[in-house]
Amino acid sequence: MKNKSILLSLLLGFIFPTAFAQNGPHKNGGAFEKKIENNYKNKSIQIIKGKKYGIWNLDSKTELEKRFFGDYNADVEFFVSPSFEGATGFRLTKDSTETSYILEVKRVSNYKEASRLAEEKFPSIGIPMALLNSLPKNIKSLIFDHNSAMYPKAREEELKLYTIETRSFPVSDRFAEKLYSKMLPSIDDFKAEGRPEGFFDGYRVTFRCVVGDELRSLHIRMPQGDILAFSDLCRQMIDDAGKGEFDESKYIKSLKK
Repeated sequence: MKNKSILLSLLLGFIFPTAFAQNGPHKNGGAFEKKIENNYKNKSIQIIKGKKYGIWNLDSKTELEKRFFGDYNADVEFFVSPSFEGATGFRLTKDSTETSYILEVKRVSNYKEASRLAEEKFPSIGIPMALLNSLPKNIKSLIFDHNSAMYPKAREEELKLYTIETRSFPVSDRFAEKLYSKMLPSIDDFKAEGRPEGFFDGYRVTFRCVVGDELRSLHIRMPQGDILAFSDLCRQMIDDAGKGEFDESKYIKSLKK
């Protein structure tokens, strides 16, 4: 199966999470959630192209994440959802022969257009603050009710309109193992300090890793500390891939640190 393609005996038997222990915690950042779930929904199987696969547990994925990674749970997944930009992400998978690793880099390529069309179909009412304060209470209530009804409809429509662009890059076993061996302890050893700051904008990141029959994930808004450094490295991979400048040797060195 795809999710067991990584050499887990090597990674889990000889790579110790303490080698990547967090020195700088997520301090005074945004809210986070760390989860360990079953990788499968149940014991049932489905047949895809003559191969048997489990029914994947996608419960921790948002609707947009399912547009990116909804067909199965890969060994490694990374997802970035900004407030006012298109989402991006990548996952580590196998090629059609199940012998070589592929890094699939994905992004929403039409964010602004989809957002504009959704707002036109389900428009909200924007009122300047100076004018809003002078409006009667019943009018303000009507505007609030209208916007409250339109906003979720616009977001749902926007999601339908998104075009997800995928670029695939062949990567070595060494890169795949280094990425996995960094992702897993970054989730397991994640530490946070302080109460979460209230962020209305910014971005949210998700790190996801499969360990045997377990699915481990970490969702963070506005990461801080060492997890921010790892997040920035993952985002740089996506940026370089978008420019056609992905160089795995550069990242192998960074992942060693």
